[in-house]
Amino acid sequence: MPVLSFETRVKLAALLEHIGSAEVAIEKHRQKLALMPEFEPYACFQRIDRDCVGYLNCRQICQYLRENGYRELEKEDTAYTIRYFDTDGDMKLTFHE
Repeated sequence: MPVLSFETRVKLAALLEHIGSAEVAIEKHRQKLALMPEFEPYACFQRIDRDCVGYLNCRQICQYLRENGYRELEKEDTAYTIRYFDTDGDMKLTFHE
């Protein structure tokens, strides 16, 4: 097994710290939403699924995020997220996924 250089280990540690911080922030937002009695997850899904096709794809998610202020989002970022949650490998997210 190759040994990582000190510089690589520092960069890897910074990356893992950044990922961990982002995960904590996401969890805090999830918990806030869970405490809101008026929050309806399926209604949110439908808001993004404007084509009423029953799933979300990269285009739909990118469009929704750009309309809500996330201008620097790349399609690859959205594709990565879809692949992460996509259980059947079709690059589409259903509500249950």
